[in-house]
Amino acid sequence: MAKILLVEDDPNIRMAAEFALSDAGHSIVACDNGTDGFASALSIEPDLILLDLMLPGMSGHDFLKEYRAQNASVPIIVLTAYTSEQEKVLCLDLGADDFISKPFSVNELLARIRANLRRSMLPVQSRTGSVEELGDLSIDFERGEVRVKEEPVSLRNREFEILQVLARHRGSLVTRNELIQSVWKGKTPSTSTVIDVHMHNLRKALETHSDYQLIVTEYGRGYRLQAIPKDSEEQEGQ
Repeated sequence: MAKILLVEDDPNIRMAAEFALSDAGHSIVACDNGTDGFASALSIEPDLILLDLMLPGMSGHDFLKEYRAQNASVPIIVLTAYTSEQEKVLCLDLGADDFISKPFSVNELLARIRANLRRSMLPVQSRTGSVEELGDLSIDFERGEVRVKEEPVSLRNREFEILQVLARHRGSLVTRNELIQSVWKGKTPSTSTVIDVHMHNLRKALETHSDYQLIVTEYGRGYRLQAIPKDSEEQEGQ
């Protein structure tokens, strides 16, 4: 099963989660503060991280920011008592993949872990088996690699899935509902801005060093993967 890092300072939640995860067959490393948790994340190379936000030492927000600067692929599920949309958007922007609101059930915890592990461990045969090139963007779906101007680009799992859908419909409009069906398997994201945040992060990752606008938004309709030179007059109409 998976190697899971649990960073939680509440001893009751930590012990209950440890027991449930161990009982499900996972290997668990548990830390009660952000500083030790961050060090463990770098040393043990976990398959998934469960992260509290209000931690002694390094906060959950700082953990997300610093860890994502070094590793973009390991799923991070935030354990939080904060349920506001603003807090969720902030965490997504910093690098979280999913949320579980406290208090939570063991069944929900295990289900969220299974879902995130499935996304992070997609077998090669489930991906598009060719290399897509668009402008200075190259996408190798078999290897799960994305490059801009031959330089590697790190994407989180959810953003890679979104890019995969856009690439399958290259040049054509992909509606928000189509993204929900393909990426979220028909389950509406927890807040209305989740898709917007992921699209913002994906666009930033791809276009910061590109000579092209690569993701075109048709407001109220959806998105297209298309290479438009940044100095082109056509971009002004997008």
